[in-house]
Amino acid sequence: MKCPRNYLHLGARAVAFFRPLFFLAILAALPYLNSFQASWHFDDYCNIVSNERLHIDDVHPETLFKAFFAKPWGGGDRLYRPLPMLTFAINWYLGKERTFGYHLVNLGFHVLTASMLFLTILRLYETPKLKGTGNDSVFFISFLAASLWALNPIQVQAVTYIVQRMAVMAAFFYTAGIFFYIGARNADFKKKSFSNYLFSAICFAAAVGSKENAVTFPLSIFLVEIIFFQDLEHPKTRRVVFAGLAAIAAACAISGILLFFGGDALGMLREYGARSFSLVERVLTQPRVLILHLSQIFYPIPDRLSFVHDIELSTSLFHPWTTLPSILAVIGFLLLGAKMSKKAPFAGFAILFFFAAHAVESTILPLEIVFEHRNYLASLFLFVPVASALHAGISRFAQEKPIIGGALFFFTVFLLVGFGLGTYTRNMAWKTEQTLWEDAMAKAPNSGRPYQCLAWYVLEPSGRYNEALALAGKSLGLRNERPASKVEALNNMGVIYAQHGYLDKASDFFRKAIELSPNALNPRYHLGMVLIESAKYEEAARVLDVLGRRAENDARFLNARSYVHVKMNEPAKALALLRKGLQEKKMEKNILINIGAALSGLGHDDRSLWFGEVADRMFPKDPDVLCWLLFHRYRLGEGERGDAVLDSLVDLVGLDQIGSFLESLPGRIQVLAPPLDAYSPEISRRILERSELAARSIDNLGIQSR
Repeated sequence: MKCPRNYLHLGARAVAFFRPLFFLAILAALPYLNSFQASWHFDDYCNIVSNERLHIDDVHPETLFKAFFAKPWGGGDRLYRPLPMLTFAINWYLGKERTFGYHLVNLGFHVLTASMLFLTILRLYETPKLKGTGNDSVFFISFLAASLWALNPIQVQAVTYIVQRMAVMAAFFYTAGIFFYIGARNADFKKKSFSNYLFSAICFAAAVGSKENAVTFPLSIFLVEIIFFQDLEHPKTRRVVFAGLAAIAAACAISGILLFFGGDALGMLREYGARSFSLVERVLTQPRVLILHLSQIFYPIPDRLSFVHDIELSTSLFHPWTTLPSILAVIGFLLLGAKMSKKAPFAGFAILFFFAAHAVESTILPLEIVFEHRNYLASLFLFVPVASALHAGISRFAQEKPIIGGALFFFTVFLLVGFGLGTYTRNMAWKTEQTLWEDAMAKAPNSGRPYQCLAWYVLEPSGRYNEALALAGKSLGLRNERPASKVEALNNMGVIYAQHGYLDKASDFFRKAIELSPNALNPRYHLGMVLIESAKYEEAARVLDVLGRRAENDARFLNARSYVHVKMNEPAKALALLRKGLQEKKMEKNILINIGAALSGLGHDDRSLWFGEVADRMFPKDPDVLCWLLFHRYRLGEGERGDAVLDSLVDLVGLDQIGSFLESLPGRIQVLAPPLDAYSPEISRRILERSELAARSIDNLGIQSR
C-alpha cells in the first residue's frame, strides 16, 4: 500500500522541522553537563533548603497547592512565584537535598526556552514586515541566533543557580506568549486566532507566576505589534501608538507596584531604607550597569562574569565620569532601535526588547544593583541581527570571495564553540560554595559579600572558624549594598563564637549588631539564646520582649520567650504566648511541643499528651516529637506504648546514637527538653533488649551464611 503524497510531504516537513530542534537541544545541554553536581548557593538555602513549606511528603493536590504560597520569609496567604515553587516542592519530594534533580529540571527549562526562541524567531519572519525571506535563510538565522543565546556564558547564573529557575521559567512562558500572539495575528480565521490569543494570555499569567519582571510582557507585545505589523507612516497610527505606549507603561507600573509591594506605592520608598543607596543613586547607576551587561553579552569570557560585581554608585551625573556617557549611550540605543525598526525590524526590535525587559529590574525598584541572571530574558533576541549579518556575509562572499566566505563560516563555528567552552568553564566556578565565593572575591575584591558568604557558608560549617571570623571581620570594612550587611556580619561572628562555647564574646558581637540596628531580629534572638544558655533568664526575657508585636510574629521568639517563662516557673505566661502562635496558624513543631511542656508544668498531662500526638501527626518521625511522646507514655505508666515510641526513636537515630542523642536534649534550646532522666531505667531496659535482639539477629545471619 502506497503512502499518499501529501502525507509524505508532511512527514518530510516534520523531519526538517524537528531536526534543528533536536540539534539545538543537544547544543544547549552540552556545556551544562558539568553542572549537575553543583551545590546549593546563597538564596537557594532560604528559598528551598530551609523552606519547610516546600518540604512535602506526598503529592496530593492539597499538598501541592500549598506550595504556591511557600514564600521563604513568610507572607501569609499570598501567592509567591507559584509555578517555580511547585516545581521545587516536587523536586524536594523526589530527591530531598540532592541537587542533581534540580539541575536537571533547570536545564530542561533552558532547552525548552531555547527551542521556543527558535520557533518564535521563525514565526516573526512570517509577519508582514519580514514575509518573503527565503526558508533556508530563516532556518539558518533562527537556529544560529537561538544557539548563540543558549550557549552564552552569561546565562550560567540563571541556569546553574538553582533558585533562578524562576527567571528561566518566566523567560520560557514569556517567549511562548509572544509565539502565540504572533500566531494569532498571522492566523487566517477567527477560531485559530482566538485560541492563539487565549494561549498567549495563559502564558503571560504563567510568566508572571514565575517571576514578577514578566509584567513587561504587554510592552513587548506592543513592540511586536508596531514593528512587525503596523505601518507607522500614517499620522493617525502614530498617535494611536504613542497613546497605547503611555497606557501600557502606566499599566506595567501599576502592576509592578501591586506585585512587588502589595499595592503600597510608598512601600518602594521605605524599602530604600534597607539599602546603602538612594533612589536617585540607583537610577543614575543603572545605565552603567546596562552598558556593562551589553558588553558581557557580546564579550562573555568567564573572567568578566561574577556573582558579585564592584560597581561604584553614581552620586551625580559626573561621578563617576562614566555616568553621563552611559546615560547618553542608553538614550542613543533607544533612538537607534526606534529608527532601525523601520528598515531593519529585527535589529530595532532586539534593541528595544532588551531595554523593555530590563524596565522592572533596572529602573526605580530598590533591588540590588547588578545581577547577571536579569539578562536571561532581556538578551533573547539580541543575536538575531548578529546571525543575520553572519548569514548575509557568508552568502555574499561564498561565490565572490570564497576565502572571506569560508573565514566567516569558520568564525561562526568558532563563536559557537567558544561560547560553549566559556559556559562549561564558568560552570566550574559554581561547583561548590567555596569555588563560587573565591571566584567572586577575586573579581570583586572591594565587596564585602564574598568574604562574608565564604565565612558563613564554607569555613564555619567545616570547622575553620578562625578563618571564618577573620573573613567576616574583613567584610565589615568593605562595600556592602545593604546597611544590614554589617549587622549580619556581626551576628554571624557572634553565632560562630556561641557555637564554640565563647558565650561572652558572642554576646559582645550580638550587642554591637543591636546597637547598629535595634530592630534587627536575628542578633536579638541569638543574644537571648546566649543569655538563656548562661541561665540569665530575667535578662533574656528583657532582650526578647523589646520588639513586641513584631517578635510575636516570629516563631523563634515565641519559643524562646516561652522557654524563659517555663524556666522562671511561669508556665501560664508561656502558655499565653504560645497560644498566640496557634491563633496565627503557626502550627510549627516547636510551638506544639512547648505548649505541651507548659501544660505539663501546670499539671495537665492529658492535654499535654494531646498536643504531643497532634505534633506527631503533623511531623511524623521527628525525634523531638518522639522524645516528648516517650516522656508522657512512661510518665502515665503506659510502658508498652512507651517502648513502641522508643523503638521508633531508635529506628530513626540509630541504636549506636540513641544515648548521645538523649544526652543532647537539654541543649536543644528551641524545644523544652522533657525530664527523661527520671525514666532512664525504662529507657535503658528497652535499649538493652533492642541490643540483644540485634546481636541474636547477627548471630543467626552468621549461622545461615556458614
